[in-house]
Formats: sequence, structure tokens, C-alpha cells
Amino acid sequence: MTRHWLRPSSRNDVPSSDGNISCKESASQMFAPSCIGLPTTWAVVDRFAGRLDLLRYILQTTSSPAISEPLGRATAAQVQLRAMLQPYILVSAIPPTDHQESGGSNLTWLEGVYQACSTSGPSLASDEGFTLSERTILSSRRGTKREICRTITTMWGEGVSLGLDKVPPPREHPNLSKVQQALASWETKLTALMSWLDWSVWVRCDPECDVEEMCYLPTWPFSLPANRRHPRPRPEGPRATPISDAIFTDGDDWDLPKPKCIRRIGPYST
Repeated sequence: MTRHWLRPSSRNDVPSSDGNISCKESASQMFAPSCIGLPTTWAVVDRFAGRLDLLRYILQTTSSPAISEPLGRATAAQVQLRAMLQPYILVSAIPPTDHQESGGSNLTWLEGVYQACSTSGPSLASDEGFTLSERTILSSRRGTKREICRTITTMWGEGVSLGLDKVPPPREHPNLSKVQQALASWETKLTALMSWLDWSVWVRCDPECDVEEMCYLPTWPFSLPANRRHPRPRPEGPRATPISDAIFTDGDDWDLPKPKCIRRIGPYST
């Protein structure tokens, strides 16, 4: 997980003491569904987080019999890409007649799909009356949608050019060598996108913990390395317990915390 900062902010962004905060008075309220009319960042996460996660699984897994072969994996990925873009695929989005021969190099026919995807959802023609923090969030939401839509639209268009999509029907069987190249390229693009998004919903134990375990993310003040300022030392002697030994860690876990499974009942271990 990467550190993220919301700047700039103003005095108007600080909530008043009486607790009566309107959508315009607090940028944090833009994340709540109750703020009607404002672009909601939570909706972007809700729409794409699960779908991108499933697409990553399809591109990376080799254990599922249904998608163990490159062609089956690429076809399954193409189905998910189309599902994400289905509301934005215009009737006019027709690939050129030589799209399979060109190997997907000509993607200008995707411009309308990209524009429809990146500008969908609640939008405002003007940010007049917004605080600095609200303008930052609005700009962030727009930029996030553009990058997501750019990546998945390009990937879907490449799949169409390879003959992986059923609409339009491919004129020839997909070339296996090109499909394998596309899979490697898609995995690289998707990994870069999800790393850039860095959404907290993806912070979890993978594989999932056993029924006798719980997923634990190192947090303050636990797991604080001894060389840190005002450290919280690892319990020693009578104060040390199997649980403290399981959750206290050394190294880079504090700067880049990683979820891990720890036992809920003894014997405790990492």
C-alpha cells in the first residue's frame, strides 16, 4: 500500500464544531451516497474493483482447468473486458476490415468507446463553489476514470483485433503466438493499473486464511521496528506472549504493511 496525500486543502475544509456538515462544506462527504449531485468516488471503486480483480486472476492463474490454456484464458479475459465496457460500446464502434491483419495496431475506432466510458457517471459542468479539496477530489475522480477506461478499452480492442471477441465474429482462428504475446502485455498493463490505483479493497490475505486464522494487517503501534522514533519495544520476559510474538514483525512491514494470516486460537504462530 502506498502513501496518498490530499492537497491542497483550505480552512473551509475543516468541519465545524456543531457537526452539521453539508456536501459542499466537507470534501469527505463526496464519498457518501447521501450527497446527491456530486461525483462519487466510491462508485468508481464499486464498479471496477471486483471486475479488475477477477481479470487479474484470469490472466495470472494456471490452476483452473477451464482457463489453463492460453487461448481459453485470453477468451475468458476478453469476455470480462467486454462486460466492463458493454454499456459504452457504441453502435458506431466498428473495427476496420483489416483489423485482424493489422494485429490491432489501428485502434482509432475505439475513441468513442473510450470517451463514453471515461465521461460516464455523475459529472459537473462547473466546479464553482467547491472548496480546494473538493476540486482535487473531482479532478482525481476524472483522472482515475480516464486511466481505467484507457487501459481496458485498449485491451479489449486488441482482443477484438486478435479474433477473441464474438462481436463482430472473427474471420479467422486466433493466432496462438499473438495470443500469448497479448496475454503477457495485458498482465503487464493490468498490474501497472492496479498498482497505480492502490485501492484498499485489494489489501487482503491471499490465499484466504483458514477458519482458525484471521487476516492481520500490521498497524500502529504494533509491529513498529525498534529503530523507529519513540519505538514500542517487542514485549520481553513475563510480558511476552505467543500472540505478541505472532503479530510483532521486523523489517519493512511498517513502511509497506502486508496482510498475513495469524492464528486465533493456540498454538499461535505466523
